[in-house]
Amino acid sequence: SSLRACGLGYRAPYLKGTARLVRDLDLPALRGARLDEIRAALLPLPGVGPKVADCVLLFSLGKDEAFPIDVWVARALARAYPHLLGPRVMKKLRSGGRANLTKGEYDAISAAARKKFGAYAGYAQQYIFMKARSEGQD
Repeated sequence: SSLRACGLGYRAPYLKGTARLVRDLDLPALRGARLDEIRAALLPLPGVGPKVADCVLLFSLGKDEAFPIDVWVARALARAYPHLLGPRVMKKLRSGGRANLTKGEYDAISAAARKKFGAYAGYAQQYIFMKARSEGQD
């Protein structure tokens, strides 16, 4: 499809359907809601998981406390803040495979990061991400 040609990869099939559903959301009203309420509204959308929801919260809805977690961030946290991950996630990361976090693990790490970094946890996430990427850490 032409969406795949734009470099959307596996996300291409979700885009049209999700765009239609987002059109029906009252995004300006969501901006004033609590982080957990907005996440609950976003997660049912096709192709939207916790990380994408947190990206929308942080980059589109002004929720500076949102803390998106991908493999780069998880590995960087493992090096700098292992106490935020817990032993089970640390074991996953040490095994060398992809750090596929369960929803419970993701939510626990995100909550711990928000507690550690406070109202601007999303800014900390961006610095952690950029540092990991610039150093080519994997």
